Amino acid sequence: MVACSGGCDSLALAHALWQTGALMRVCHVHHGLQQAADAWALQVATWCHAHEIPYQLLTVQVGPGNMEAAARNARYTALLDQLQPHEILVLGHHQTDQAETVLLRLVKGAGVTGLKAMQPHAIRQGKRLWRPLLGLSRAQISEYANQYHLSYIHDPTNINTHFERGWLRQTLWPLLKTRWPGFETAIARGAVLLQDAHSILTDVQQQDLSLLSDGQRLNLTALQQLSPARQRLALSGWIQGQEIYAPPFELVNEVQHWAMLRPDAQPERLWQHWLLCKYQTHLYRLPYPLPVAEPQQVCLYPHAIWSLACGQFKVHSTGVNADTRPLAPVVLQLMPRQGGEYLHMLGHRGHWPLKKWLQQQQFAPWQREQIYLIYHPDEAQALGIMTERGLHLTVIGQTILALWQFERLS
Repeated sequence: MVACSGGCDSLALAHALWQTGALMRVCHVHHGLQQAADAWALQVATWCHAHEIPYQLLTVQVGPGNMEAAARNARYTALLDQLQPHEILVLGHHQTDQAETVLLRLVKGAGVTGLKAMQPHAIRQGKRLWRPLLGLSRAQISEYANQYHLSYIHDPTNINTHFERGWLRQTLWPLLKTRWPGFETAIARGAVLLQDAHSILTDVQQQDLSLLSDGQRLNLTALQQLSPARQRLALSGWIQGQEIYAPPFELVNEVQHWAMLRPDAQPERLWQHWLLCKYQTHLYRLPYPLPVAEPQQVCLYPHAIWSLACGQFKVHSTGVNADTRPLAPVVLQLMPRQGGEYLHMLGHRGHWPLKKWLQQQQFAPWQREQIYLIYHPDEAQALGIMTERGLHLTVIGQTILALWQFERLS
């Protein structure tokens, strides 16, 4: 699936693939940002029809903020949504684009991950991307387009100095070429070397994370055994998770300093839709907003599924009652803690403050907001406590819930 704006680069790419007889289709993204956008879409559609190439128009809405970034995000989202499992998304990025990307990221303080820029073959959101023109300059592609008399679109935003790339092309690029004629090739070659460096660093990062983290949490004591540079590398990968872009340096640096705080300090920070927080000797990365316990009724019977703030559980019976009759379904009331509860916990003498028990069991603050007290309609006291670790019985619950087990599903 070829992404074709109708400009020189993408049209030349579509033409070159068509020349080889490749099995292909063309997608044109209509951003609606230019008065000529309808005419551009028609021009690409006409060219595809003339060459008997399947054509698809994708209309997108560009969100607020930086227009270049918003348009790029909308474009990728639309293209990847349409990409079929057996297809590869083919893009017209070339060597000059690569050099521009490296320079722009350099002046914004990017590290190795950012400076490696674009790769010929890449995976994005589980989809395959191919950029076959990365080894060619804009001038070489223009020469190809002129050789085959391709009628391509001239997008005025490409030379508009209000935009970053437009300013580079109109102001800085001519100046750099007068001093270093081959600088584009040199920068692109540097990007390839940085891709090698990134690959090595990724191997080191994965080795460290396999020892530091179980996924949701990261061991701060083990982290401090690494050098500061490897600490930042590991934290960056752990915070990023499956997100497309790495976290900013300032955030990684801030979280790195949490390791030096006293054990009872509990800092937290929101990034993207994740909550990063410290509890005792571990960092946690939690999907935000966090679920909290709400009053609800559940039915207790074999193979029932309970979807709760503390997790999803499957109910199993461990046997039958004293009369050898099958356990009958029971409706239970689940209630969040209100504060000040005292329970006679199974295995403890006297009445045990729930808050103190939770602290002793080392439940994190957010986990304490996700627990449920379980009540039977005929009992005034709680039968048990449901947490992410499963069921904890009170003395009174021993006679009703002891014959049930709860398997955590998620």
